[in-house]
Amino acid sequence: MVEDDLPLRELYRVALKAAGHRVIMASDGMGALGLVELERPAVVVLDLDLPMVNGWDVYRDLRSQPATRKLPIIIVSGHDLRGIRTQDLASFLEKPVDPGQVVAAVDRALARR
Repeated sequence: MVEDDLPLRELYRVALKAAGHRVIMASDGMGALGLVELERPAVVVLDLDLPMVNGWDVYRDLRSQPATRKLPIIIVSGHDLRGIRTQDLASFLEKPVDPGQVVAAVDRALARR
C-alpha cells in the first residue's frame, strides 16, 4: 500500500488485514520502490499523488524492471483516469474509494495471478 494520506492509508490497511492480507505500507514513492524490492509483494496499491517520487514514476520504474514488470498494480487516484484505463496490467480506482473496493481489487488481482 502506497498512500501519503495517513488516515486513508490506515483505513485501507485495516480493511486489507481484516480480509486476511499481509500489508506493508509506504507513504512516498521512494519508500515504495525500496519496499517492493525488499519485500516482493504480490500486489501493489499505488496512489499517484505522492511526495518525492510520484506514483506515475513508481509505476514506470516497476514496469521497467524484469522482476516487477508483471506485478499487479492497482492505481488509486483522485484524478480522472478514464483516458488511461487501457494501460497494461494495472487496475484503476478513482477516489473516493471505499475500503471494500480496495479489498475487492486486491482479491481480483491475486486471483488472476
